[in-house]
Amino acid sequence: ANLTRYKSTSQHCSSLEVVRMDAADFPLPPTPLVCYFYNPFGEPIMGRVLRNIEESLSGHPRELVVVYLYPELDYLFERQSLLINVRRKEWCSIYRSNRGPILPIREREELEEGAAPQGSSVLALE
Repeated sequence: ANLTRYKSTSQHCSSLEVVRMDAADFPLPPTPLVCYFYNPFGEPIMGRVLRNIEESLSGHPRELVVVYLYPELDYLFERQSLLINVRRKEWCSIYRSNRGPILPIREREELEEGAAPQGSSVLALE
């Protein structure tokens, strides 16, 4: 319902889709991806989601960024071999894949401002 009502002049993407399924089983697109996590899960599910990300990156090396707000399970991210922390604040951590091309500076600035780089997919879990 919120998706159909959302209208904004600052919206950069009009192709949005809501998928209702177990997040750990969600097939990640093999294209550049921004994952936005608003502290959505407990440890068991977050561990499964991170394994899914690692498997996806192993099969399809690419730029992948995780924005993790209120990162109570940050230590799980630190255990991942294909994600590196690029920014940490008390309320937010940002991780980037260490495979695939690095985002150009302009696109990194857009990400920090809340916009996904052009041509990337966004996975938002709250």
